[in-house]
Amino acid sequence: MTISQEDLEEHLKSVVEEGFEINPPDFAQLGGWNDILLQTMMAKHFIKRLRSMDIKLGDVENVFDQAGTFAAFLVTHGKCFNSAGGHKISLDREDVFKDADVDVASSHARIMDLRNTYAAHNSSSELVVNTIAIKRKENDIVLRRITTRAIPVNEFEIFGKAVAAPELYVVIRMNRILHKIGTKLGKQIMLD
Repeated sequence: MTISQEDLEEHLKSVVEEGFEINPPDFAQLGGWNDILLQTMMAKHFIKRLRSMDIKLGDVENVFDQAGTFAAFLVTHGKCFNSAGGHKISLDREDVFKDADVDVASSHARIMDLRNTYAAHNSSSELVVNTIAIKRKENDIVLRRITTRAIPVNEFEIFGKAVAAPELYVVIRMNRILHKIGTKLGKQIMLD
């Protein structure tokens, strides 16, 4: 399913009725930055949610919720630094983390590694060990599949700092663009 033009118009109807213009050409350069800002905000949401989750060992639903939220965090943060399918803006790690503490910059590298080995690609990961156990009986064999998973909860605090850096970087870049547009138009731009 995709967003149809009709659905989009319905979604934006009240905004247009309030007098807003939709995607005016003067503001076109903000489009990709707006998308990246959303990704940084989502990554921050996911790590905050992970930090507040209760760990219930042996509870499969809890394991799936944690694993899914963790994968969403990794992929969402990673999307900010990767470009595909004509996406016009991606962040450069060197620019974003040039003034960051070494541990914050290295935690970004750790997030990207986990994105590649745990969440985005079918690779071996230090966080997942799949085991096959068999019990040989006289007339049959019983097979048990066992998955052992780890979620690096001890790294969540520094991961939170690592996701704050791109968000701040994007906000600063967007503010510079807005200042230039405002100067060009001779008006102050106010966020709603």
